Amino acid sequence: MAVETVRALTPEIPGKGSMVSALPTSDAPNPKPRPRFLYCALFLGICSLLVAYLHQGSHSPFITCGQPDLGKTQNPSYAYSYYYNGDLLHKENFYPMELVEGFKNGTPGEPGGKLTFAKRRVYYSFLGNLFTPFLNLNFAFKFLNLLLVFVTALLVLRFSEQVFESRRIGLLAALLFLLSSPATVFVGDLSPHILSLAFYILFANLLLPYWNGIHSTARLLGLMALFGIWALTYSNVFYALLVFGVACVRRRRWHDGALLTAAIFGSSLLQEKIVESFGVSFAIAKEMFVLKWSFKDQLAVLTNDGIGTYFHVLVQAALDYILGDNPIVVIIGLMGLAAYRGRYRLLLLALCAAPLVATLPFFRAAGARGYIASSLLLLLYPTCAALLARLWVAHPFSNSERRAAFYVFLGFSIACWFFTTRWNALFVTGLTGLVVVAMSATMLGPLRSRSIRHLLAGTCLASALLTQGWWNYAHYDLRPVPANSFIYGLLRQVGSPTDEFQHRDIPFYFRSHFLPYSSDVESVPRSLGGTKSWSEFVEALPQEEATQIFPKQHLQPSLLLQNPEQLLGSLFQQSLMLLLTIIALLLLTPSRGTGMLSAAILVGLFVASTFYGSSDAKRDDATFLLDQLIVLQGDQELRGEVEISPEFVAALQAATASGTVTDVDIFFKMSKLKRAEGVTLQLFTAEVDRQFQRPVPRLPIISTIPAAEFLELLEIHERRIPFSLKVIGPSERRSVYIGSWMRAELLTKRRGELLLPDGSQKALEFFPAIEIRGRTPTNEAPLVGL
Repeated sequence: MAVETVRALTPEIPGKGSMVSALPTSDAPNPKPRPRFLYCALFLGICSLLVAYLHQGSHSPFITCGQPDLGKTQNPSYAYSYYYNGDLLHKENFYPMELVEGFKNGTPGEPGGKLTFAKRRVYYSFLGNLFTPFLNLNFAFKFLNLLLVFVTALLVLRFSEQVFESRRIGLLAALLFLLSSPATVFVGDLSPHILSLAFYILFANLLLPYWNGIHSTARLLGLMALFGIWALTYSNVFYALLVFGVACVRRRRWHDGALLTAAIFGSSLLQEKIVESFGVSFAIAKEMFVLKWSFKDQLAVLTNDGIGTYFHVLVQAALDYILGDNPIVVIIGLMGLAAYRGRYRLLLLALCAAPLVATLPFFRAAGARGYIASSLLLLLYPTCAALLARLWVAHPFSNSERRAAFYVFLGFSIACWFFTTRWNALFVTGLTGLVVVAMSATMLGPLRSRSIRHLLAGTCLASALLTQGWWNYAHYDLRPVPANSFIYGLLRQVGSPTDEFQHRDIPFYFRSHFLPYSSDVESVPRSLGGTKSWSEFVEALPQEEATQIFPKQHLQPSLLLQNPEQLLGSLFQQSLMLLLTIIALLLLTPSRGTGMLSAAILVGLFVASTFYGSSDAKRDDATFLLDQLIVLQGDQELRGEVEISPEFVAALQAATASGTVTDVDIFFKMSKLKRAEGVTLQLFTAEVDRQFQRPVPRLPIISTIPAAEFLELLEIHERRIPFSLKVIGPSERRSVYIGSWMRAELLTKRRGELLLPDGSQKALEFFPAIEIRGRTPTNEAPLVGL
């Protein structure tokens, strides 16, 4: 094992046409590299800590991605979030905590129940649970994310160093990663996203020896264990399987690919059987449903619109994935990939292409999901760093390298102009001048003047780092729409009052202005552009009245030993993951001693978390959900009134007079319509025509009124908006959930009550989530009142 590792880490002698064959000898691996590597690790550790600190709660891009200025018009301004621990937490971030709660309780769910497809992704929760003896569950996952970002940065450094034979290139690639959308978005996302990326770059590192012809039964078994736990983490394991298939064809070892395929499906099946043994089952696999829907839609496009339209949407979908980060870094990375002529050229191409190949069949139904785009981008940071380093040392380019880089630049620029928003094309080709400078240096070759050469190369390097930092940090603070680029690479809005799936381009600097529309809200939460904390707007319920998300539970050995069924249930649920992780550590770590130590630490953490862990995932002063707090029954009517402040009226008048705002949307957050046909809305004493309302279930009601008419109605009603809501449908058990984020008792300019069937009234404990949005002719929302 040790011999194999030494051989795997020994750099090849650069051959003719190698990307870095002319790099200075000072960049070659140091005979004693440990101190230098430790310095790099310390630097990356500090950077990882800053990245994690800056992107939590309301400052996490995962929270801001669903705001109305990003086109998510079916969501309120707080998007998919719950109020939690004094801040916002994405709704999807609760299921990993629920999985840990299942570990603690000894059962994954109630007998006879069905678990969501997301709960198949259990390995991230297994790792987070290991830290519960020391940390609150919420912070255990945050700490895990910090470790994963740091480890991923180190793996990017190591991969780049081995492929391009330069630690400086590796350090630059790792820094580009820490400034990237994969790192900044997913470090504050309590889900398996960041773990799936760590697995992808780990696999890329482990594949290098195999690519060079170093095979062993032990390493293959270790890879099988790795793929087994990866299959219980996220679906990008299939991208790695495609890449490994290329390696198997190259090495003519077909059985290796078959064994890894069996490991993926075998571990998934075994874990499913473990869960089913508790009397619970999983819902139908969502992936197959989405794939079927996507193929059906693609066939409809081909049949109805022809091959030309189909090709157009296919290219546009591919660009969605590729443009998941700063286009400047992306285009340099693609140019570097095209210019690279070293022994790992085919491997790099496969690692970048596999996410596209594996996911484009889903493109009509799934969109450019973050973990897809991020897997692809992860391999472009090393090639970007290598090209920037090559410009600095002035290693001459061959004609084929020059042509390849030029064709990538030309094709990418043309595609941006024809398939993306115009501002995106301008950013790629002209905003910083970086690409022009890089192409000039590439086409002209080494300049005689060293100072001019370094000036050009330094400009490229500085521009790449600065634009990368601006793209992934300034966007989140200023919140123009590119903050959503990790999901919609081309930054298109989705949704309109008439067509839920209508796509439109978004201006580059477009940004909503959030402000209170009523004087009983003095400011705006910081995640919506204000300065206040959410805790100042939402008063927590008393402990005895709170909706409990998780019961408090501090585990002790004595309690578990008195309940052996619970203990055995906890151990059985995690047994497969523990076993596969131990095998992977023993067989894939650089030395036997390191593997044994790692496995011992893992077992120690597992035992501690089983007997001493805590399932407490909250504080006592913040224990209720942010929305779905009002249930309107079919035999009730919700009546209310909102008084609009003079300041908001003045802002709307000014925007209307300038032509910035043409229409006004009055937004009522609703979801989970049950046994009913819909909801009727009455505004200003008149019932709103159903054709101007977005359909239900699972969507809000949005009533659209011309801005001038809305202002006239406000004047007639003395700046008040009276409203009423009723549920439509024959069932006596019909109902609808109405979202809220403010205690009614704290409000003075908003009034609401429930009218009961006997004519009596019941005061509202929470006021409905109503927003007023001024919209442009292209349906953006530059003005949002809360």
